[in-house]
Amino acid sequence: MGRSLSFSYKNVMKFDGVVQEHLIDTINSLKVGDKFSMKINIYLEYYVDEDDFTFPLTRSPSTYGSMPLPICNDCEYEYIVDNINDEPGLLTEKGIRSISFNIYENDKQYFKTHRLLTDGTIRECEGLGINYIIEEITILT
Repeated sequence: MGRSLSFSYKNVMKFDGVVQEHLIDTINSLKVGDKFSMKINIYLEYYVDEDDFTFPLTRSPSTYGSMPLPICNDCEYEYIVDNINDEPGLLTEKGIRSISFNIYENDKQYFKTHRLLTDGTIRECEGLGINYIIEEITILT
């Protein structure tokens, strides 16, 4: 899908909820190469079927034929940090960093469809809409 021509960091939605301070501190302490695990809560999830559209619809990150990064609230994965500020414009405009990550596996690389933000949210990579809220995060290395 890709970012729309009207995308601006100014328009990125602010998270108005509350995330525990120790979780924010843990997210802020992540470094490139750190392995971590997390538990999440669904923030927004919209369903579309043939007869019923629920708006607004969330964006669906493009994977360009690659496997999308698996993220779910009822499974455990080990992730590895790739970049601790992959959206410098977001830090400049909103004061939060975007952390890109992947599943820690030697044999597979997934398309990084989501980002962990230092406000305690996980957002899709294209419009930076909020999909999940961090409930628990543990640095493993």
